[in-house]
Amino acid sequence: MATVKTISGTAIASVKTVSGVAIASVKTVNGIDAVVPWVLTPSGLWIGDTPSFTLDTGTVTADASDVNIRTASSFIAASQDFDFQMLCGTWPATAGHGLIIGFSPNLTGTGAQAPGTTNPIMYAKNAAVADGWMNDNDAVDGAQAAGWMSELTIGISRRGDTFYGLIDNALDHTFTGDTGTDAGNLFIGAPGAGSGYSATVIRYRLGPNLPAIS
Repeated sequence: MATVKTISGTAIASVKTVSGVAIASVKTVNGIDAVVPWVLTPSGLWIGDTPSFTLDTGTVTADASDVNIRTASSFIAASQDFDFQMLCGTWPATAGHGLIIGFSPNLTGTGAQAPGTTNPIMYAKNAAVADGWMNDNDAVDGAQAAGWMSELTIGISRRGDTFYGLIDNALDHTFTGDTGTDAGNLFIGAPGAGSGYSATVIRYRLGPNLPAIS
């Protein structure tokens, strides 16, 4: 059942649940659409290789390598805009280290750094030279320097059928390897040497009424 937040008696947002997880949706203030609030990821949001992670609100630590956690399928509806981001820890410029953040078209695999390899899967990978903004089966959509994610806020967003990569909330990359309006899930993965790495301030917001990206 939805609950309603108010300011001076004016409804501004309602909260519904998907698989027991609170999802904010927007009402209006004086007839003007309000900006959708960010939601820190609750530990109960995640499924997949959850025994291989230490989970808390807005925080993930990988306790093994070649594992991933994801939201429920269709957490992102078809044609729905979204923003998903995390603050990376101090990660080295070495292959397989750090964590991965991304979107997949309802892929559900476990025991690997991502839940699958079928486009449109879009993600950011710290790793080695030439990795960066990725799609498909570790195909490089936008190369970055080794260790590029360390201590930065890295985000994946969609507007319409286009995916974007953001660094510290600023547009860094527009994905061209694939596009799509598919329903999907969000995921965080630990690659081949990802055990022991953490991310904090992990949060999301779902459309409509998300701000434009440019």
